[in-house]
Amino acid sequence: MTAKFKQLIQDSDFVTGLVTFIVANIAEQGAGNDIKDWIFPLMAAHTLYVCSLFFLFKSAIKFFRNNLVTDLNPGELRPIRDVTVFSVFVFIYLFIMYYFGFYVASLLLIWASVVYFTEEVDVKIVGKALLTAIIACIVAYVVFTHVFYVPFPKSHLL
Repeated sequence: MTAKFKQLIQDSDFVTGLVTFIVANIAEQGAGNDIKDWIFPLMAAHTLYVCSLFFLFKSAIKFFRNNLVTDLNPGELRPIRDVTVFSVFVFIYLFIMYYFGFYVASLLLIWASVVYFTEEVDVKIVGKALLTAIIACIVAYVVFTHVFYVPFPKSHLL
């Protein structure tokens, strides 16, 4: 492996662009043929493609100018753990959303994510995270139901 390639795969812009491109491709493959699929996941996939191209283009410029930043340390496991934990949160979110609906699942996902990604957790932080999650869900309700008229998944239990 050449030194320049090793620098490239340790550049966070390149890795972000590559991972975002893969996620966009997966989201696009999961879309159906219904016109409603243009709202989500196709719109989300196309947005991710644009973000991916931005990061890959930025990384290519750094590559050709020979000023790559090797800011990803292969020995550091925290980013891998954080991505894994958040992926588990999203997986659990999908199950909770199926059984309890969008609002309960979103409230729990936002709250758990804020608490997990906060460096120092105490009772005050947990309360602020809950308040933030409640406000975010209220804003989502108002914007998506009264501005964009997007139906949210309903609970299968309640």
